[in-house]
Amino acid sequence: MKLEVKDASIGYKKQVLSSNINMASEPGMVTAILGQNGCGKTTFVKSLMKLIPWCGGFLFLIEQMGSFLHTCRFGAHSQGSFCWNRCV
Repeated sequence: MKLEVKDASIGYKKQVLSSNINMASEPGMVTAILGQNGCGKTTFVKSLMKLIPWCGGFLFLIEQMGSFLHTCRFGAHSQGSFCWNRCV
């Protein structure tokens, strides 16, 4: 399953922290999100995991045709403690 983010905006309530975010991750690909402190890395991952809503943009999960196995694995490591157990 391919994950694609197009023209996304992230933030809290009406305050946008980062906008115009674009990325794509192919099946089997490991992706790291890097950046300065306070630039929105954690907020972006929380948005991917549907823990907070997107401020704008599009998130696509693209499944390849002919695939009979429906699996989804997403891992995230946080500095704080929280437990997350669901598929995006």
